[in-house]
Amino acid sequence: MKKGIIIMICGILTILLVSCGGTQDDNKELIQSIEKTINETFNKSEELEKSNLQEEDFWNSLIAMYEDEYKFFYELDIESIEDNELKKCITDYLNGAKIRVDAYKAYKIGDTDTFEKKYEEFKEEVDGSLIKLVEKYNLKIDYENKDMYKFIKERV
Repeated sequence: MKKGIIIMICGILTILLVSCGGTQDDNKELIQSIEKTINETFNKSEELEKSNLQEEDFWNSLIAMYEDEYKFFYELDIESIEDNELKKCITDYLNGAKIRVDAYKAYKIGDTDTFEKKYEEFKEEVDGSLIKLVEKYNLKIDYENKDMYKFIKERV
């Protein structure tokens, strides 16, 4: 009888460990996907800053870049994320990404008051989320983007 109970407990523990490992693997794949998108956005942002685009083209390119990042986060299956802290972090980043797009659209049309308000909102949402993704979930920032990350971390 004792052997049966011990075998049953070991079986349950094995199932629990395997299912938890699957969640961690899912989170790891998710973090790697987010990592790729964030680093690509950083890289494109740097390229735009160094470009010789006319002002209209610059703003259109910048807004399109941030819309692409927003779209990536919007299309994530956030509800399926079991880690509630990670889910909140990604939701905050998503909200901040939308605010950033709206902020730059306002700036493009000369509405600096709306831009400044939304830019502050965006920083609150995105910066904290990015730091948590790096520090708690081991999101890796590419070497060439370390200064950008350092700047973001210092302003928080």
